[in-house]
Amino acid sequence: MAPLTKLVELEHDQQLAELVESWDFSRGKNFQNMVLADLGAPVHHPSSSPAGSFSLLAVFRRYTFRLTEDSVSLALHACLGGAPAGFHVTYIQDRHFRFVVSCKQVGFKVCDLKRVITEHFDVYFHLWRDGGARWIGELKRWNREEEAGWTKHFSPFTSTLSEGERRVDMNFAINPAPYIPVGMVEEDGGPGRRVRTTVCLGVPAVKRHEEYAIATTEDVLTPAQRLALLHEISHYVTTVMRKEIATYSIHPHGVGIYKFRNSCERDILVHTSPHQVGPHTVTFVNHDAAMNCKRSPFNRIGWILLLGYPLDYKEKQYIDKACSPFAQVVHWHATDYSLSRVLVKVLFEDLLEIPRSLKLKAGRTIDGEGRSWTVPVYILNNEFADMMPDEEIPPPPNNGNPHPHEGPQ
Repeated sequence: MAPLTKLVELEHDQQLAELVESWDFSRGKNFQNMVLADLGAPVHHPSSSPAGSFSLLAVFRRYTFRLTEDSVSLALHACLGGAPAGFHVTYIQDRHFRFVVSCKQVGFKVCDLKRVITEHFDVYFHLWRDGGARWIGELKRWNREEEAGWTKHFSPFTSTLSEGERRVDMNFAINPAPYIPVGMVEEDGGPGRRVRTTVCLGVPAVKRHEEYAIATTEDVLTPAQRLALLHEISHYVTTVMRKEIATYSIHPHGVGIYKFRNSCERDILVHTSPHQVGPHTVTFVNHDAAMNCKRSPFNRIGWILLLGYPLDYKEKQYIDKACSPFAQVVHWHATDYSLSRVLVKVLFEDLLEIPRSLKLKAGRTIDGEGRSWTVPVYILNNEFADMMPDEEIPPPPNNGNPHPHEGPQ
């Protein structure tokens, strides 16, 4: 492992220095030396301004640290060499960062790498098209490749999400009042209430509601206007689009949710969106692809050891539930001979999300009495999830045999 040379970026940021302490920087040094020998140019742009540089796009598929402009600069330094500050890294959107190199020739050499995989991150390089907006085409192509690579464990969401809806921002305004049953009162819980909890649901759900769609609009509406538009949309669908609606009602993520006669008619409304309903522009999305739906891949896969796990709860349903706040169970080693442990192979997003300890709790409704068991958790043999195989090699030229006999003939 090549030692990290003293960098200005690390002198006043102890946390960043500790993050990269175990990183291997030899790959970057080798690439930097190769570029200097071939082109006589540095990798980074040796100026305080990115003016006159060549722009590229870095897309991180896997990572074991928080992605910031500073940490991405050091990741680029680890695989490309150069000076971290000279890359002038700029955040674009989730896992996508723009950076610059010294010239076009260096940019082409970086793009020739296509992808760099290390123990701590997996990054793809794309052309920025000389600073123009055509990188969106590269991004869409990458997203298609990314979605095609997921296995059945990942439940990818595709097709009906617009570029704006693909943001990772999961914070949105919502009005729960119309959905609270009469006689019940909302209780906030106070400022210390947990903000959000992730629950991994396991294998994808069986699709049983493919005839449902949610109608959305970007117009700001009063409750009365929203209710009027709800009925206007139904009238538009039946009279203008000549499609049958079985039922509809208000929905928190749009104007309303509509049940069509079948999934074919639903898809027609979705794929012909947007629609002009009076003065309003209305877009239909699949019921499971509204604004609260985001792509959320698992970054790592590995085993966890649950030590001293209670014997009566050594069943698949309980183990799935115990792991659901931080991981998705892939396989439980049910035939393990040990009575003192549970070994589970899991998909998870971040090492930091796996707790050091689990409190398993069970109770009864009659008086609220319950008991809990504290179980230490240990991470074993984890790695990047869904490591892609090597790229396909074309067949031999001139109609050659792609599978010659092995060994002496």
